[in-house]
Amino acid sequence: MNPETSSTPEGAITDRIWNAVPVSQQAFFKLLSLLEIEITPQVPTACVTLGTRSKLRINPDFVARHCQTDQRLVMLVLHELFHVLLGHTRLYERVTPVQNWAFDAVINSHLCLLFPDSAHTSLFRRLYKPDVFPEALLRPPEDWNTPWVRWHLQGEALQAHKALYTESSATYEELFALIQNQLGQLQSGHPVADPGGVEPSMERLLGNHDEQNPQGVDPDFAREVQDIVARWPMHERHAGQDKGADLDRTLIDVGDARIRTVAVIRRALWPLLDSGAACSGAPRLMQGTVESCLPYRTMMDRKSEVVAACGLDPVFFKAVGNAPEIRRFEKVHVYVDVSGSMNDVIPVLYGALLPLMQWLHPRVHAFSTGIRDLSFSQIRKGAVESTWGTDIDCVTGHLLEHRIRRALILTDGWVGKVPSEHARRLKKRRVRVNSVITEYGDTSFASAFSGRVYPLRGVQALP
Repeated sequence: MNPETSSTPEGAITDRIWNAVPVSQQAFFKLLSLLEIEITPQVPTACVTLGTRSKLRINPDFVARHCQTDQRLVMLVLHELFHVLLGHTRLYERVTPVQNWAFDAVINSHLCLLFPDSAHTSLFRRLYKPDVFPEALLRPPEDWNTPWVRWHLQGEALQAHKALYTESSATYEELFALIQNQLGQLQSGHPVADPGGVEPSMERLLGNHDEQNPQGVDPDFAREVQDIVARWPMHERHAGQDKGADLDRTLIDVGDARIRTVAVIRRALWPLLDSGAACSGAPRLMQGTVESCLPYRTMMDRKSEVVAACGLDPVFFKAVGNAPEIRRFEKVHVYVDVSGSMNDVIPVLYGALLPLMQWLHPRVHAFSTGIRDLSFSQIRKGAVESTWGTDIDCVTGHLLEHRIRRALILTDGWVGKVPSEHARRLKKRRVRVNSVITEYGDTSFASAFSGRVYPLRGVQALP
């Protein structure tokens, strides 16, 4: 704690923010070091400004009234960071009041699922009423996480509230439609528990919900938010890295092979193929080397030199000659990202792999936080086995364990950092890895590999 900052009210709040970070989330200290914390009454509650130097702005009066404990303060801070993480400033050209309510409902429920104890959830329980729609969507129900939980909403609103605060989830689109539908019923004279509507009560929402320009965002801050916060288990699938949940098995409809997508994958695949064996992966006879002895010198031989230095004449000298040997060159191994953010892209990639299967290893390695091998018959049927999280460690570990020398990775790039030890060993073994990355994906992870990156234009993962 800095005594100079603690001597002022603003400094005391800043110290509380640093101290409020949970011990289990030590990486947040690095994230906070990229933010300039500004205590100012110029914002209603709090916000994160977007610019070349990102700022976390906190209203001291709001903190004094509603965040007397560190647990409530950290929920306020994380609420603002999640707006940036989930891309709410760039999902829509103009954000409506209904969309702002839906965004806050998803964020608040996610934070409550991360920190379900009453000390953390009390911020939302104190700010919002449990029996007023849509306000109730911004907080957990009364006696949540106990056998005596009380749900006050009814009908579709009740189903949405339960989806937000149970193991299932509610999407933005479902919440948009629900709120608009309920408000429409209210205007038509139907009884709906919403005395004030959405727009007149925007001041109840946490943070600044004015339009923000996402241009010029500090790249270090954006990358750190994506890498740290998205590692938490998410109850909704979205872009970014995620530790995921239990293994889930589903079937999807495989898309038709798009000519452009197939062409990009083929272009990334071609430099990896063993053209000397007609790209078949079959064994072939090649010239190798073998150690032998000759009655004359052909190379440096220390043992013979020592014998000669002792006054004796060496009979044979060490030599290396050519000899035939059998070598087998494997077909290219393909790793397909099947994490939650790739949900809409997987059918396209599956469809694009089928015309290329003759040049690929017979098992496609689907990865999320682990590796699941799929045959091409399973790919054709649309089989997906995923935890919906992402971790590149499982890919690099698989490359090393199975001594794979040629590989192609299909991903949106939000897979975390390659462990430095894995990168060192892969380069030592001269493993060549090319990467095909969806539009607007993150290419930074590929710098750890010896290979090229091929952008997949027109194919975009979840925002």
